[in-house]
Amino acid sequence: MTKTAKKQVGISNELHQALKTAADERGIGVSLLAEKGIAEFIDRLIPVDEIVLTRPAKAEQVKPTPTTPLGEDGKMKFTPKS
Repeated sequence: MTKTAKKQVGISNELHQALKTAADERGIGVSLLAEKGIAEFIDRLIPVDEIVLTRPAKAEQVKPTPTTPLGEDGKMKFTPKS
């Protein structure tokens, strides 16, 4: 069995009430629910070396708009160069 130690974490009153309500609904203690939730959160974190700290370039954020009129079907027309 894993040993536990009492730790203190500051959370808002609203989050504490939601945690208490969720624990009561499940018939488990607040500490157990918090521990399981934190463990799952830690498991799902993106590894630090995979975090990208820059935004995509503006050109990548904007969808291209057609410079030629769309066909009747709403798709871009392909006009071969002569």
